[in-house]
Amino acid sequence: MIFFALYRIIFLLVYTDKIPDGETSEALMVFFYSLRLDFSTLAYLLVIPLILWAIQQFIKKNFLNRINHYFNLALIVLITLLCISNIAMYGEWNALINYNTLYYLLEPAKMFPYFSTLQLIGTFIGVAVVIAFFVLLFRVMILMVIPYSTGKIIYKLIIVPLSLPVAFLILRGGTQDSPINEISSCFSETQFMNHVSINPVWHLGHMSMMAAEEKETQDVQQKPK
Repeated sequence: MIFFALYRIIFLLVYTDKIPDGETSEALMVFFYSLRLDFSTLAYLLVIPLILWAIQQFIKKNFLNRINHYFNLALIVLITLLCISNIAMYGEWNALINYNTLYYLLEPAKMFPYFSTLQLIGTFIGVAVVIAFFVLLFRVMILMVIPYSTGKIIYKLIIVPLSLPVAFLILRGGTQDSPINEISSCFSETQFMNHVSINPVWHLGHMSMMAAEEKETQDVQQKPK
């Protein structure tokens, strides 16, 4: 949540010119309307760490710690690249990175024509600083504060079964009939505000799934009968 809050602060500071005059208070509302989708995104991202953590309550193997550790480090790196790329490219596209523009992340050289030398240097420094800060924060908060395994078996038998349904409830965004989507974060008539409020990780994942389903449907329709 700290990471996504920092992402929005930087987003708003970089593009202050896109905030309508007299709408500063509305810009602050992005931090409120983004909460549900951020929590849902975190629940998706924590599925694998949560499963590993549950196993670690009963099977104390060091390799599980390493898998969990490096998985989280990989998430920090990938999400940092996605968020900073969103901020860097928004001035050109006025849209968040989705499935169709993902290749710009996979081949960063294609982004160079859009940037000046100063912007490239600033982007690389920003990526390095953010990754270093959150890797350090992860080590402090997870490795030193939150234990991989609780002590008493009775706590494990209670906490582990409860954690999975709670995570699922957060993942779908609550108890409503339909799972949460980007609409929950859209509150403004200014598209920029809605883009800042939408979680970039959730957006990319959702749009990628929709593109995959559309492609699968097209492939089925094109098969000879």
